[in-house]
Amino acid sequence: HVSELGISTTNGVIYVLEDVLRPTIESAYEKMRETGEYAIFCEALVRTGWRDSLEIITDTLVLDNGSIQETRRYYTVLGVTDGTFSSNGISSVDDLASKLGANTDYTDYDNALNQYMAYHIIESRNSLDDLTAIPTGVDCKLLQTACPKTLIKVSQNGLNLDGGSGYQAQFVSANSDVQAKNGYIHQLDGYLPICMNLKPVAFYWDPTDYPEVANYIASNGVEGQSYQQAQGSDNDKELMTDMKNASLSCYQVVTGAKGFPPYSSNFVNVGYHTIRSSQTYDSLEPERKVLNNDFLDISVGYGGSITMNTPPIIPGKYKVTVCYFFANSMRYYRWFAYGSSGGQTCFEFPDLPVDAVTVPLYSRLPGEFTEVKPTPDGGISDITYTIKQGLEDLLLYDNVEFTEMKEYPFKITLDDYAADNLESPNYRIQIDYILFEPVTE
Repeated sequence: HVSELGISTTNGVIYVLEDVLRPTIESAYEKMRETGEYAIFCEALVRTGWRDSLEIITDTLVLDNGSIQETRRYYTVLGVTDGTFSSNGISSVDDLASKLGANTDYTDYDNALNQYMAYHIIESRNSLDDLTAIPTGVDCKLLQTACPKTLIKVSQNGLNLDGGSGYQAQFVSANSDVQAKNGYIHQLDGYLPICMNLKPVAFYWDPTDYPEVANYIASNGVEGQSYQQAQGSDNDKELMTDMKNASLSCYQVVTGAKGFPPYSSNFVNVGYHTIRSSQTYDSLEPERKVLNNDFLDISVGYGGSITMNTPPIIPGKYKVTVCYFFANSMRYYRWFAYGSSGGQTCFEFPDLPVDAVTVPLYSRLPGEFTEVKPTPDGGISDITYTIKQGLEDLLLYDNVEFTEMKEYPFKITLDDYAADNLESPNYRIQIDYILFEPVTE
């Protein structure tokens, strides 16, 4: 604990501690084991093989060009204590396996015990505040776990509540936010079996919210950038990490016929882009916030595309809306300069029997221009718009059905000639989120 706060000096601030600060050196598994409270849970991690994953600190990847890329691995573990298991009639791993109906091949990913342990692991680093922060406009948050085709629903009342399962589990806040070298451990007050009957709910999908992206930014992000954290007001420009050569499996990138277009010093091709905390990002709605403080920037050339998987989607019918950001530097494409078609972009779910949606993102924007003036070189006129920047919503589908609990590919294609134009190096699209809202009929 801190015994004296913020003693100012000429070159910094001093905080006085009441004890020696021990550096965190244990992995998530080691940290759980040393408490003595998680004996059954830890033994189940060993017998299923998940301990090996939770002890990984860094991955080393050899890229196609022969270079070495090191990436940190992070996890969040939802821990169940021996006492909680005991209150549910479970006194050993064998009891837990029996209760779950698991066979004896615990290392098989399809085994019920293996899936149960995976269900309690999130493959990214999340504090308790991260897990329980519910975005404005929705009633809950869906957490994707290491167990395929499953989700955990977080609401104001706890975890995994759907009004029909009759099961509740909540965080024990006093025993959560335990930091390990490679992540967090949070304690639950229930044993949290896998819920298979969640009902459709409204949720946001952030297209940068992948463990691979989080881990890559932690290891290889530009100096000063932190995953899903806004920058302080003293930064001169927003921070962007180019992921085009990162070999991340979450993004399947196809360039246009001319390859990746060159870009100005301000932008990148496949960018993880964090905002400034001091800046307003919507001229019409100054209080509107960017989800998770980040954008996915896409500049892959005319005809280029990026495909990524959604989180598992609870079966049902949904209204689908994409939110994108526009800035004053995109003003040329609002009035079709540089051969632009207004920011023509195609969105589609390739695995669904629905048509692709192609929209000129920039020529459809609100606002009138206030000034027309020649450019310094005497060429094409420049225009200043009344509404210079904002977060714009685009309805893709008012009713589209997802029939299985699984991830679905989502593809974005740049269909604007200006995306290849060397005279317009600022061309890109910036995606904030995709919103899924259940449709009741």
